[in-house]
Amino acid sequence: MKRVFALLLAVVGGVTIAAQCPAINTLLQPITGTPATQTPAGNSVLMPKTMCTALALAFFQANFLACQNAQTMDGNLVDFAKTVGTDKDDTPDAADFAPLTTYLGSPPQLHENDGQAIVLAFIIAPGPANVAVDNGIIKDHRGIARGHSWDCGADGGTQNGDDADCIPGLPAYAYNGAIAFELVPDPAGHRGAGTVTVTQGATTISIPFTIVGEASSITVTTVEPVVESGLGGGTDNASQETLRPPTGGGDPAQQCVFPTGGATALVQAGLTAERTIAIASVKDSDGTAIIGAFIRWQSDNPEIGTAALPLVPTLDTGTLGYAAPNLVCGTAGGGSITLTETTTRFSAIGYPVDPAAPEVSATAPMTVLAAPCLPLVCTPSPTPTPGASTSTPTNTATKTPTASNTPTITPTPTLGSPCQPPPCTPTPMPSPTPTATLSPAPDAITISSAAANASVPSGTQFTIDFSVTASSVNYNGIQWEIAYSPNISFVSATYTCTGPNPPNINFPSETDTQPFEFSPDPGNPVANYEGLGGGSNCASLSSSFAGHMQLGHFVSVTLQCNGDGPSSVVLVGADRDQFYGTTLIAPDTSYIPTGLRPHSSTAFPRDAGFDTFCGTAPPASPTSTAVPPSPTNTPTPASPTSTPTLAPTITNTPTPGPSSTPTVGLPCLPLPCTPTSTATPTGTIDTDGDGCLDLRELGNDHRTGGQRSPMDPVDFFDVPVPVLRPADHSGTRNGAISIADVIATVAYIGTSAANPNAPNGAGLMYGSDLNGNGKLDGQEYDRSPGTDPTQPWRPGPPSGAVNIADAIVQINSVGDNCQ
Repeated sequence: MKRVFALLLAVVGGVTIAAQCPAINTLLQPITGTPATQTPAGNSVLMPKTMCTALALAFFQANFLACQNAQTMDGNLVDFAKTVGTDKDDTPDAADFAPLTTYLGSPPQLHENDGQAIVLAFIIAPGPANVAVDNGIIKDHRGIARGHSWDCGADGGTQNGDDADCIPGLPAYAYNGAIAFELVPDPAGHRGAGTVTVTQGATTISIPFTIVGEASSITVTTVEPVVESGLGGGTDNASQETLRPPTGGGDPAQQCVFPTGGATALVQAGLTAERTIAIASVKDSDGTAIIGAFIRWQSDNPEIGTAALPLVPTLDTGTLGYAAPNLVCGTAGGGSITLTETTTRFSAIGYPVDPAAPEVSATAPMTVLAAPCLPLVCTPSPTPTPGASTSTPTNTATKTPTASNTPTITPTPTLGSPCQPPPCTPTPMPSPTPTATLSPAPDAITISSAAANASVPSGTQFTIDFSVTASSVNYNGIQWEIAYSPNISFVSATYTCTGPNPPNINFPSETDTQPFEFSPDPGNPVANYEGLGGGSNCASLSSSFAGHMQLGHFVSVTLQCNGDGPSSVVLVGADRDQFYGTTLIAPDTSYIPTGLRPHSSTAFPRDAGFDTFCGTAPPASPTSTAVPPSPTNTPTPASPTSTPTLAPTITNTPTPGPSSTPTVGLPCLPLPCTPTSTATPTGTIDTDGDGCLDLRELGNDHRTGGQRSPMDPVDFFDVPVPVLRPADHSGTRNGAISIADVIATVAYIGTSAANPNAPNGAGLMYGSDLNGNGKLDGQEYDRSPGTDPTQPWRPGPPSGAVNIADAIVQINSVGDNCQ
C-alpha cells in the first residue's frame, strides 16, 4: 500500500484478491516498499494518462497537466521528474518515476476501450529512432496516430511530430534525454501482452504492457463485519465526493480519517473497535484484476456508519495485489448499514477518470454497535430548609446518603450521540411571530405566496411571486435565488420583465435566464436544502439604458410538494451567496444593497422567507403554552424506600436544559445550520490565467467551469465587475459568471480595436487599461462566438470590437462558477 494513503484523499480523488480478507499478520508485512510484482525502473516509463494525472495531483503535487499528452510531458519533463523523484537533479531518468510507476503494476495496464498511455524511452544521445509495437498503436509526439511503426526523426522536425531527441544538431537546451510518445490499444488487437520496442542504432529498449478489459465485476471484503459507533468525519453521501465535517474538535483519533502512515498505520486504525479495513478489487470479464478502476464508496446511512474516503482507485498495493483499500467506521449511532461500491467514469467535479468504464457495483453489509447509554450518577445539590441557617453545613449536617438512597438521573443525550432521542412529532403550524420589526428598505425585493404559513397537499403545486417593492437608485438587472426543503421540487419559472408597468417590470431589450436546481448539499447557501438560482435573472441588454426605479412583479416560480412534512422557502441574499444571491444590479454592474422581505419563517428568522406544510398539518393543540414535565418524567430513587430523610432536603427533579425537549407548539422544522466547508480535489494551477483552475476546466460540466481548455485564456467569459470606467477602476474577475458580467460587457458595446481611443456613448474606450493589468480594457470584454455549436458557453478569442454578439455569447455561460 506504500504511500497510497495520501493519494486517496485527492481524486477529492495480474494479482488477484483472495475471497477472504487477508489475515492481520499478512497486512502487517512490510508492504510500504516495492511491491513483489514491480520490476526495476530500467530505462523506460509507461504511464496511463488518468493514473498519471491522479497520482501527480494527489500524492506528488506535481504539474498534472504534464500527464495530458506526450508533448506536455516532454515540455515539463525536468520539473516533473524532480517533483516526483528523489534525487532532484536536472537529468530525468526512469528511476525518477519509480515512486509513481510503482503503483501502476508490472507490466502496466491499458484498458481496451479507453486506455491511453504516455511512454518515455530514455536514450544516451540524440538521434533517429524507430518505435514499433505489437498489440497497440503508436501516436507521435504531437498525438498523430502512426500505426505499428514510427521513425522518429524522419519527418523533418518537431512541428511534424518528431521528438527533439530524435533530431541531432539542435541546441543543447532542446534535449532532455527522452523520446516521448503515446500508446493506445489496437482496435484489431487482443487482451493480453504487448511490447513497445524502441531502437536507436545498436540500442534496443523493450517496454512491456498488458491490455485488459473494462470493469466487469467488483468484490469487496472487510476484516470485521462489526464496528462500534463513536467517530466523526468520513464520507458524506449528500454529494458524490465530499467528506462529513469532523466532530469533537477535529481530534484525528476521534475521526473517520484514512491514515497517512502506510500499511502499518492502516492496520493499527483497523484494529480499533470503531474501524475496520475494507478492500475492493475489480476484474474484467476474463477474471483479470485491473488497475485504474475508480470506485465510489457510499453508505446507505452515513450517520450510523460510513467509509473514510468517497473515491478510491485500484492500484498495485503490493502484498494485497491490485485493489482499492478503504477504512469503514461507526459514526453516531447503532444499527445496520450497507456499503455500496460502484465503478465510476467521472469524479464529482466531472473530471474523466475512467471514461469507458461500465457501472458495476457490490455491497458490503455492516453492523454498527451503539455505545451504551450509561446513566449519569448525580449528587443532588442540597436545598436549604426554610428558616435554616445559611452558614456552611457541618459534616454531620451533610452526611452522604447510602448507595440505596442516592438517586440516579439519566442524562439528556447530546445531539448526534448514540443516545439521541427520536425526532419530535410535528405539531401544528403557529402563526408567524416576527423576531423584530424590520425598518423600510430604500431598495427591496419581496416574495409572496398563498402557501405561506399554510398547508399544501402533497403532489400539488404552489406559486411564489417576486416583486421589486422599493427602489431609490436606478437598476437595470435583477438577480434572484431561493432555497427550499428537500421535500419540495422546482416546476417552472415565468418572467414578466417585459411589462407593462405597472404591474410588471419593463426592461428595454430584455433578457432573462432560467434558474438551475441544485440538489441538497452541505455546501449550498442554505446547507442541506435544495437551491434554485445559479445566476437566474432578468435584465436589459440595451447599451443606452441608464436604468430605472420601477416597482412591480418580475417572475413567478412554481414549486411542488413531494412529501409530507414541514417545509421552508428561503429567499437567498448576497450575504449567503456572494455570486448569485438575490439583489438589484446597478448600471455600473455593482450590487445594490437590497432588503429582502418578508421575514416570516420561524426556522430561518434572519432570512426572508416563509414556512409551509406539505400534506395535512396535524390538528391544533388545545394550547400553545408549555406544559410542565409530567410526573412520570421525574427520575425516581433507585429503591422504593430510599427517600432521604437527612437534612437538608434533597430535590430529585432535574431542571430541563434548553435543548432537552422541542419547543411546544412549534413545527418540527429542519434547523438552519452554517454551511461546512467541502473537501475539494487538490490542485491550484491555472495555466491560462483565466481565473478557472485547470482541474475545473478539464471537468465535464460547464456549470462548474468544465468543458473548457486549461490552455485557452478566453474560454471562461468572466470579466471585471464593477465595469471598468474612468470613475471606478476597482472591477475584478471573481471566478463566477453572472448577469452583472453581461451588463458590464454591454457597457463596452461600441468600442473597437480599430479605434482604440474613441469613447463610446458611456465614455469607455477599447484601448484604455484602467486597472493597470497590461491588457486592453476592451479585450477583457470582447469575445467571438465559439466554433462548436454544441458548446455555446465557450466563446472564441476577441473579435476586435465589442457588440451585442459578445453579450449574447456571455449569456450562455451565466451561472458557470469556478469558485
